[in-house]
Amino acid sequence: MRMKKRLSITLRRALEPERMRNIVAKANQFDSYILIEHQNVQINAKSRLSTFGFFGAKQGETIVISAAGADAEEALEDLRSFLASE
Repeated sequence: MRMKKRLSITLRRALEPERMRNIVAKANQFDSYILIEHQNVQINAKSRLSTFGFFGAKQGETIVISAAGADAEEALEDLRSFLASE
């Protein structure tokens, strides 16, 4: 079954290059299409190239992660857990 889910997350740490690489690696563990949005800019969470220039999200700011696919709910929960733990 194809699902679409959205999740807002308040960042505990800024999205720095190393952290974005970890997010890309996590996102690529899932089949779902995953987007990250911050200040009206959306990027493909599975693309390292997309993450260049997306390092402006600072601690305390909110990002939105959306996923579409059979494992969308699992993908969002995994990314939420990852971002909350750092």
